[in-house]
Amino acid sequence: MYVESASPDGVHWTMLESSGKVPGKSVTAEVRYGGQHSKQLMANYETTGAKTDCWQHSTLKIPEQRWFTVQWIFDGRRNEMKIWIDNQLISEITVKGRGQGCLGNDLNGDWIFPVFENVQIGWVDYQLNGGERSIWIDDFIITSRPIRKL
Repeated sequence: MYVESASPDGVHWTMLESSGKVPGKSVTAEVRYGGQHSKQLMANYETTGAKTDCWQHSTLKIPEQRWFTVQWIFDGRRNEMKIWIDNQLISEITVKGRGQGCLGNDLNGDWIFPVFENVQIGWVDYQLNGGERSIWIDDFIITSRPIRKL
């Protein structure tokens, strides 16, 4: 991935997302990686059918002005998500079961993962005035097995 310039401070953005229905509940969940504060990476969990918007923040900023590799796993059976940048696990935003906090707490802070129905890769800003940006994504693989160093 290559990001010319990430979204400015105060703008929440997503680059990876999967969603689906949560087993046994009338809830659809979205599991995401992106960022927010000062271009720092963030894990995000949001639902419809229950009010949640949960987060786990990192101090690591997304790389800009260079190519970098991104690998991630959304493990629905374990309610766990992990991301690697340039083959380095970003442990600050590894989430298992719950993050740092939530707006709307209908699920008591729990991140209950869905049966994933899709994957979305790209960039979206959630606030206005984020400006425009150019990103490039080259060569991607979606698999159920870990990929060793790229």
